Amino acid sequence: MSANSQHFISGFGPRELLEQQGMLDRAIEALSAVEQQASYTTNDAALVNDLFGAALYVQSNLEANGYGVLPKVDRSGANIEANQPLPLTFRAAHSPPALQSTGEGAALPDGRKYSTEEVSADVKTSEATIEQSHLQQVQADILDGVPWDELTRVDELFQELAIDRDGVMAAVSANNSGYASRTKITELDRIIASGGEETNAQDTSDTAYSDGDLDIYDIDRSAASWADAFVDYTSDGSVRQLTESLMDAFLASFFDYGSASRENVVILTGRNTARVLSELQSDSTDGVQAVVNYDADDVGRDQIEDAQTVMGVPTMTNSRHYKGIPIVPSQHAPADGLERIYVIPTDTTSVGGAEVPRIGVEEVATPHYEELTGDNPENAPYLSQGKKKNAAYYLQSHEVVCRDFSATGKLRDIEE
Repeated sequence: MSANSQHFISGFGPRELLEQQGMLDRAIEALSAVEQQASYTTNDAALVNDLFGAALYVQSNLEANGYGVLPKVDRSGANIEANQPLPLTFRAAHSPPALQSTGEGAALPDGRKYSTEEVSADVKTSEATIEQSHLQQVQADILDGVPWDELTRVDELFQELAIDRDGVMAAVSANNSGYASRTKITELDRIIASGGEETNAQDTSDTAYSDGDLDIYDIDRSAASWADAFVDYTSDGSVRQLTESLMDAFLASFFDYGSASRENVVILTGRNTARVLSELQSDSTDGVQAVVNYDADDVGRDQIEDAQTVMGVPTMTNSRHYKGIPIVPSQHAPADGLERIYVIPTDTTSVGGAEVPRIGVEEVATPHYEELTGDNPENAPYLSQGKKKNAAYYLQSHEVVCRDFSATGKLRDIEE
């Protein structure tokens, strides 16, 4: 039985790919201050791979918290196992038998069965192409002693956190063409949704959704209540002040609704909403101040998969938790007034004897990297390419797969 198809891999991504290829040490070395600048040529594929892989790892996991908070599952070897299901096809059981009762002497009731659904998700692609001249500039910055934090800002300029911004943290607009027509990795806003939201709520531009706008996979959301997440919304598009009582009521109803438990979920939201949640706790009548303690030997961040909570520093009052539930902030989150709040499970469920995340990114192929240069004789020249371009190309084939919609929740239509 393939280890790839059976084990949940929490950090499957460019960093792990570099490690598998034996180049992780080179990437780390390239990202540290180098005493003497070395010569650089465009056909030095290893150095390009080091720089690009490390930069993309930052972009995808350390800075893009929406994508980083989701578990990653390596399904690249699943199809070679005859006893394994296809990577993006799964079955869901719902509507279990209810407790029944009969009077004395009455006939026994008919047996009831679970309802089952086979769900098929599409493989989506995430691609990035970077000019090598830009990588040369990044390398020069590293060799000049630019610190890691500044390198992430350089990376942010040319990649703009695309996986979060255009992918998992994008807002679903009304009158869209539906799930099947989308080629990018699917939005959490579409996955963590409900038929009631599709029928009654509005998008971030105050346009009412129509039938099909929030469909997910091959599921008709308006006809499949079993695929509903717990969504707290307003039907007239109005926004409500985010108060402690509203947040507590949402969480209480959410945990009553489905299979999630308080100790196995994380709050994913925007930075402004994260700040307000912190302030709500600081102003709480129980007198408990949400102050982050600073330890010189520990910067005070919690690791949630590949994402991290707010860093703790002296005198800050930002809380990394809301009443025990970790808060992960994202710079790209749909906002109605404040950014929407998503509650995401971090535990697993058993499928065929294997533990898989209730929601996670399933990688159906090992991330692909290649170098396209016009002046390297081993590659196609400019004329055959039809353009003058030295580029590095990176491809991921994956999709966000939710196997338990009831363990997810969303609080929307809120303001400060």
